[in-house]
Amino acid sequence: MDSVTEIYVSIGLTAGVIALVGGLLRRRKFRPLSVTNENLLNAIIERQSPSSKPPRVCRPAEGAPQVSVLEGHLRNAILDARARERLVNDAMWTTGGDRAAAIRKVLGDLNEEDKRWS
Repeated sequence: MDSVTEIYVSIGLTAGVIALVGGLLRRRKFRPLSVTNENLLNAIIERQSPSSKPPRVCRPAEGAPQVSVLEGHLRNAILDARARERLVNDAMWTTGGDRAAAIRKVLGDLNEEDKRWS
C-alpha cells in the first residue's frame, strides 16, 4: 500500500509542477515584455479622452493662488512631471483651456481610480 501511495503522490506532484511551469510560461508568452509606465499612461489617456476633442483655447488662470495649491496636490499625486503635464494638457481639451479646472478633473479622476481599487 505504501508504494501505491508513493506513486500517486509522485504523479500528483509532477502534474502540479508541470501545471505551474506551464502557467508561468503561458503568462510570460501573452504579456508584452516591455510594459512601461509611459505605455500604460498613454493607454489610460486614450481610454479617458473624448473621441472628438474641442479646439484647445488657453486662457489665463483666474486665481493664481488656487492654481498653485492645485499644482501642489497634483505634484504629490503624480511624481513624474511629464505624466502630470500630459494628463493636464489632455484634460484642458475638455475644460476649454482652464488649467485649474483641468487639474481638478485630473485629481478627481485619480481619486475615483483610487476608490475603484480600494
